[in-house]
Amino acid sequence: MTEALRQQAAAAGIGDIADRVLAGERLSREDGVRLYGADLHAVGALANWVRERKHGDLTYFNVNQHVNYTNVCNKLCRFCAFQRLPGQEGAYVMKPEEVAEKIRAQLHEPVTEVHMVAGIYPKLPYEYYLDILRAVKEVRPDIHIKAFTMIELMQIARRAKRPLAEVLPELVEAGLGSCPGGGAEVFADRVRDEGYDKKNTGDEWIETARTVHQAGLHSNCTMLHGHIETVEERVDHLDRLRLLLEECDHVQGWACTVDAQGGFGGLGAALAAEARDQCRSAAIAVSLLVDPPGLPTDLPPPDTNRGAAKVGGGGMQLQFDSEQRRRPSPLPG
Repeated sequence: MTEALRQQAAAAGIGDIADRVLAGERLSREDGVRLYGADLHAVGALANWVRERKHGDLTYFNVNQHVNYTNVCNKLCRFCAFQRLPGQEGAYVMKPEEVAEKIRAQLHEPVTEVHMVAGIYPKLPYEYYLDILRAVKEVRPDIHIKAFTMIELMQIARRAKRPLAEVLPELVEAGLGSCPGGGAEVFADRVRDEGYDKKNTGDEWIETARTVHQAGLHSNCTMLHGHIETVEERVDHLDRLRLLLEECDHVQGWACTVDAQGGFGGLGAALAAEARDQCRSAAIAVSLLVDPPGLPTDLPPPDTNRGAAKVGGGGMQLQFDSEQRRRPSPLPG
């Protein structure tokens, strides 16, 4: 298998990169840029070799339930169709009792994780965040709660008027089990300034994630791409995540998402290109990180084939949304 992989990589012009990956050596940023221009099948095969070297021929399945407790947000990110301003039509804030009812409505499903994220609404008090965690645990005491992106945690600490390191133990006591990786977007300042300038900087995201890890919590990390960023900015993002990963082993998953809705002025990718881009970025991340965490992919029904492609290209976690998995697929296949 190794020899066939070397030949496939050599034919794609990345034989030297394959040699370094097979030797367990660290890839450079320049290697990452080259992988973005190489044959997708060769890049995916290389990533799958890395995956199987670390994890064997294993794939993990997760059924999660999403709870978006408010869509009120003051960050006004250009790509976001979810956000509303206070008083705007469609704006909502869920009461803890409503969060509990949403969890109760899915008790018939084999949910293994509650994924709880939302907008940034400065009027929500610190106690609210504790209450919604407790509400979930009251209905499903044994469920794992993955909640609050890094930008949400910054807001929570701000409302508590205490350092995040002091706040996290209280969130854990209320039910927090791990943190999602959203809000990272692309770390490059140029992209942030054009698309989400009211959001945290890349350095602030990384520092918050570091605090989370130091508290003993695991987190995911993400990259939202396929809009105005360059390949070099993608690789910069991955390299900065790699440095964070090398500090500790508390990064449990990395996920890439594409701006398929064209939130940056209609620059989103077409579905076919989007799928290829996701698979390529996922595979490059696995190879670039050398000792990668699990690579999760969320799978509503239309994306089953894409999930299989990601697993074949280095992914190892399939996450099914409990509220979507029984719905008819809007796309053929």
